[in-house]
Parts: sequence; structure tokens; C-alpha cells
Amino acid sequence: MTSMGIARNLRRKQIREGKPYLAYLGNLLGDFYEFLSMSPQPSDEEVRSRFIADDAKWRKYCSIHELMNANHLFALNVREAWNRHSTQKLGNS
Repeated sequence: MTSMGIARNLRRKQIREGKPYLAYLGNLLGDFYEFLSMSPQPSDEEVRSRFIADDAKWRKYCSIHELMNANHLFALNVREAWNRHSTQKLGNS
């Protein structure tokens, strides 16, 4: 399953479970993964800037909604998706 598919499924699941903060995270992740899938591919600098901006949005959301110990989830999900992507890429070489 693609990263976008995983984010979409996560977002739908959390909405059903009544956890709006996870739905917000799913939306941010889905938008970020769509950005990465653009054609032509964004430059490293564009990706870095977008990651920093989206991570800041998530951290602000966590602060506003007083979500303790959740401010790392955006970066964690992106890192895990990157690791899965890198592992699949190495397996196909």
C-alpha cells in the first residue's frame, strides 16, 4: 500500500473512532505525501521547506489542543514512511 493510501486509511479510521487530532494528522500526512508524489518531483529544498512547515503546523495544533507527547507524531510518521520506501527501493534493486 502506498504512503498516501496508508494516510487515507488512518485518517478515515480515526474519524470513525472520534479522534479528531489523529484525523488532522492524517490530513497533514496525506497532503505531504501528495506533495512528494508530484510530477515533476519537488527539489530537496522544497521538500525540506514543506516538511518544516507541516511539522510546525502539527506542533502548533498540539499546543493549542494541549496534546501532550503527540508533537513528534508527524515527523515519526514521515520517517517511518521514508524507511519503508527506502527498504522497498533496496529490495527492488
